[in-house]
Amino acid sequence: MLFQRYSDPLALLNLMIRAGRMHEFVGEIVTIKNEETEDQVLWEFWLHKDFERSFAEFRELLAQSSTQEASEEDLVSIVQQSKAILSFVPQEEGEEHWMYSN
Repeated sequence: MLFQRYSDPLALLNLMIRAGRMHEFVGEIVTIKNEETEDQVLWEFWLHKDFERSFAEFRELLAQSSTQEASEEDLVSIVQQSKAILSFVPQEEGEEHWMYSN
């Protein structure tokens, strides 16, 4: 990751170690990489799925929707839909697993 950004990352790392800022430097590099990855994923999603809005409008819409919290009913509905997709049926208490029943 550093070799993509800097011509001599080993010298930079040595400088950060000597300055006692290695932890801060690594944290900053990870933050930058995460933001770039998120931007790339959002760009790819918008490019393939959203034909009605500009990328700026799409990002603005995401920022607005991310501040809203899901209600309890929404969460229960999401879990039920996920279980249905996975065909997950939890066992009742006292019921033996099919592999162990005779």
